[in-house]
Amino acid sequence: ILRCPFLVLALLIVSSSEGAESAFPNLLGSCSSPLRGSSPARIQNVRLAVEKISGRILNPSQAFSFNKTVGKRTLEAGFLYAPAIINSSLKDVVGGGICQVSSTIFNAVLLSDLEILERYRHHTPINYLPLGMDATISWGTKDFRFRNTSAGRIRIVGRVSDETVAFEIYGEKPLQDELRLETEIAESPSLLPDDKSEPGLEIELYLLRLRGGKLI
Repeated sequence: ILRCPFLVLALLIVSSSEGAESAFPNLLGSCSSPLRGSSPARIQNVRLAVEKISGRILNPSQAFSFNKTVGKRTLEAGFLYAPAIINSSLKDVVGGGICQVSSTIFNAVLLSDLEILERYRHHTPINYLPLGMDATISWGTKDFRFRNTSAGRIRIVGRVSDETVAFEIYGEKPLQDELRLETEIAESPSLLPDDKSEPGLEIELYLLRLRGGKLI
């Protein structure tokens, strides 16, 4: 078993001082992922999805749905054709690239100690986050949903540049513990050994909780 070196998704944490409102003084969790090398159309799709999410406030126990918030990805809504993983291969689809948005906010939600209600992984590796830390979405079939289980309201802040997409989640109440992410990756034997297929990977994602510097 190999331990992924990307602890804490130390992951390009974004500065907590920017964009926080006085009503939400506590940075709960954050995550950013690189957009470098993305086409202008893909960046446009990412930017449009982030704009629909950023600024959203959730009350305690309120649930968030990525698909309901972003809406159906159509040309009329401003989304463009860009590459997306379809059946283990890249194909140009309307809204291609926004799985990076759902994956990035997924990690920010985990590090904010909020409850994941629905999440699906890709079936092929992605290149913008460590293996096992992604969250794919598809209109009508796969959603990313979570619930605000914190003691107060939360506010989602998203940012996009030509280089990165980032999410920060601010809360009225601070976290009691420090949270980190860690993965264990093991090679899995091929399910079709007579078909000369490549071995697979089994990935387990852990949320580590530390209190006073000690793992609990």
